[in-house]
Amino acid sequence: MQPDEPIIVSCVVGPGHDGRAEVVAELLYPNGGRSWLSIGEEALSRAVDAAGVTSLDGLTGQPWTVLVAGLDMPGLNMPGQPISTT
Repeated sequence: MQPDEPIIVSCVVGPGHDGRAEVVAELLYPNGGRSWLSIGEEALSRAVDAAGVTSLDGLTGQPWTVLVAGLDMPGLNMPGQPISTT
């Protein structure tokens, strides 16, 4: 984790736009700012696996980039993430 990146401070289940439950993660930035990110079920499953945790509580304190690991976005180049060549 880099000292200048946001961390996850909470995760709660919330309503998704399609009627399915999603997880809303609250991010805390080093400057004190906060934002919220909604994550779908499939992406959350991949993010939890990438973080090596077994529950939503396990995501607390993790860098926000574990959530990006759950996204299926070929070609996305994030710090610490491999660059896709496909």
